[in-house]
Amino acid sequence: MLKPYLFSLVSMVILSGPLQLPVCAASRTFNGSDLKGWHPVGSATWKMENGDIVGTTGAAPGLLVLDTTYGEAEIDGTFECSRCDAGLLIRSQKNGDSISGVLVALTGPNVGSLYRIELDGSGKEVSRKPMPAAGSEYEVPPGGSDFLIKGSCMPVPCAGISNAHGGGLGSPGAMNKAAKLAAKTDAPNQFSVVMGGDLMTGFLNGARLHGARMDGGHSYGQVALYIAGPSGSEVRFKNISIADHTTRVSGLVPEQVGRGFRMEQLSDVFYAEGAAVGDINHDGHPDVVSGAFYYTGPDFKEAHEIYPPAAIAIAGAEYPGGPPVSQGGMITHGNYPPSFMSWVYDFNGDGWSDVLMVMSFGPRPTFSAHLFINPKGELRHWDNFEVVSLITNEANQFVDIDGDGRPELSMQLATLPDWSDAQVGYAKPDWSDPTKPWKFVPVSEHGRWSGHGLASGDVNGDGKLDLVSPAGWWEQPAQATKGFWKYHQARFGNGGAEMFVYDVNGDGRPDIVTSLAAHGPGLAWFEQLKDGTFEQHTIMKAPADRTSKEELAFTELHAMAFADVDGDGLPDIVTGKRWWSHGYRYDEENDIDDPAVLYWFKLVRKEGGQAEFVPQMIHNRSGVGVQIAVADVNQDGKPDVVTSARKGTFVFLNDTTK
Repeated sequence: MLKPYLFSLVSMVILSGPLQLPVCAASRTFNGSDLKGWHPVGSATWKMENGDIVGTTGAAPGLLVLDTTYGEAEIDGTFECSRCDAGLLIRSQKNGDSISGVLVALTGPNVGSLYRIELDGSGKEVSRKPMPAAGSEYEVPPGGSDFLIKGSCMPVPCAGISNAHGGGLGSPGAMNKAAKLAAKTDAPNQFSVVMGGDLMTGFLNGARLHGARMDGGHSYGQVALYIAGPSGSEVRFKNISIADHTTRVSGLVPEQVGRGFRMEQLSDVFYAEGAAVGDINHDGHPDVVSGAFYYTGPDFKEAHEIYPPAAIAIAGAEYPGGPPVSQGGMITHGNYPPSFMSWVYDFNGDGWSDVLMVMSFGPRPTFSAHLFINPKGELRHWDNFEVVSLITNEANQFVDIDGDGRPELSMQLATLPDWSDAQVGYAKPDWSDPTKPWKFVPVSEHGRWSGHGLASGDVNGDGKLDLVSPAGWWEQPAQATKGFWKYHQARFGNGGAEMFVYDVNGDGRPDIVTSLAAHGPGLAWFEQLKDGTFEQHTIMKAPADRTSKEELAFTELHAMAFADVDGDGLPDIVTGKRWWSHGYRYDEENDIDDPAVLYWFKLVRKEGGQAEFVPQMIHNRSGVGVQIAVADVNQDGKPDVVTSARKGTFVFLNDTTK
């Protein structure tokens, strides 16, 4: 296997432990033996002890200030504090003998809040006031209900679509109730603080901090560790790292195509987040559907429009000509193409394959489903019918869920801005006229389920398909009946991409295969135990958790397929990085320099009910969107891989069995 290029080269300051990531010349590494580059302010004492920074309170609060000035940056680390007040002072400036900055409270009754504070030369607090709030995780954007767009595609261009819904409020990815902000007194606390432009956010023990916006002060300054509390109180900071987001890698990673694959690039323009395969022009050869185009096989030298295309910029404001619109209080998305996911199927029974697309319109991540009816060789744009007006998740499957012999679209539906009324279910057409609006069949109670990740599969082995989300699974009843399905609570990560149900280790019990976060790290399979609970087996860890530079680790596995790539009778995972998924931004997902890789993970069963997924590279400069098609494109009996994302549309012809 060719060695992957794993990480971007960012300027970093690392304390405690060896530096594992490649860095540029401006980086500095602390050896855990001294505090060179830091200086104290106030009466607290600071020292290095066993690689930790230890602060002890005196008569007034104290700071340990890093000499370097940062603007757009991320600070990560852990701390332990049993009876002190701990925090971070960011964007601090010295004014004469006093220091002013933004205090991030990491403990106390107002944990997670941000304040503008001023300290005098002795460390005594002179003033404190709350920073302007930047909104909650479910912030309704400026414009309110005006962002719920019907009848057109504006503000995001999507030529040729005249009946779009889209543009609903809300944010995908949150599950049930948000994690509670709290500091532990008996264990280390993990924190991450991000400074991006005028916005500041982060996490404490997995819960999001209260977002804040700059109050007119400088959006840059020094970073300091903060301690207050009764005299003699102690705090221990560990593994402090500061990543400078203003330093980027230049140039391109040398292109590599993995052994056993041959690449054909059909387009270098961002038209779609996913692709599908099927015989569109009725000539017996599979074609590739990617957004506004279908590419005719077997050589894919012609591209025919399904609707007028609109090229989309991968970065910038959420909609052309308008101001950036923050989502989750903190982030500003890049633009999206209308087409997210597609399937090829003869819906009206005329012998010609039609196309079903899940499409996105407007600045918020909600969707609608559109059925494009094949014009049967007529040289024109296809007739388009909006069949599902609102979809609020980013991983759908088109399979026969209810066992009637025809496929349905698995989905989630929510109507409230915070998605607290979401229901998991499926959309079912009236097959006498599938161009009419489809009926939504809910199987779950109302709740804040995950907007990322969804599976249809037989979890309990009774021969019926169940529905699975990162928050658990819903058991299809033995007999068709009205009402919700039985819910089995479980946790399968935080929601990534399409999920799959399969007996990975061959013990007779179906397991769950999934990426752990659509916009973060992690790939795993969850083994179903005899008692019906699930045990996680990690396939790929987070980059920060790898044990060597050679260990594969990439993030944002927002698309996933599960198919037998090498013909050994066992399905394999196909996934990759959704490169620049949210455009250019400064926040906790800031990994846009990392290569847009595409991998397959070979399933290998071992003795004793063990299993392993072995990574094999397909390509290092294409990446994925939200959907991967695996199909025999060139009709040689081996499944090929088709992707469409920000770097274009690709076909990877498979010759792995030779």
